[in-house]
Amino acid sequence: MEKTGRDINKKRRYFLGLTNNDNWFVIKNKCVFGINSINKEYLSMKKGDLFLFYILKKRKIGNILFEVITKKELKNDLFSGSKQFNNGILLRPLLKGNTIKLKKDIINKLSFIQNKVYWGGSLMGRSIIELKKKDFILFEKILLENNIDDKN
Repeated sequence: MEKTGRDINKKRRYFLGLTNNDNWFVIKNKCVFGINSINKEYLSMKKGDLFLFYILKKRKIGNILFEVITKKELKNDLFSGSKQFNNGILLRPLLKGNTIKLKKDIINKLSFIQNKVYWGGSLMGRSIIELKKKDFILFEKILLENNIDDKN
């Protein structure tokens, strides 16, 4: 797989998708992310943007860094849950490493988390969060350090 560190300075945007464990399995095996409603992050996303995923309840960042290929309407029911995920983002895996457990030392370095004590609440009800470049680079650095297997 390609390492993104060489081209991270391209005019790209960086995103964190929020998902549950069942849907993470679909994302990493089918390379597609489904959302149930169109939001500003989805509308602004373009080919070449980079994506990581936060697996809710496990409190982990998934072990694959993806690049956006395109957006498209999903017609089949790939994802679990009571909501329909009609809006899809097709992805290309770029880098695999170990999952990243969000511990206090990492949380304290992230600019998109304002309340460092009760940080989980800021993620609720959202499907995609745009990350600042420095937050994305922190996650990428941790993935590169642990680029050894495909455990989760």
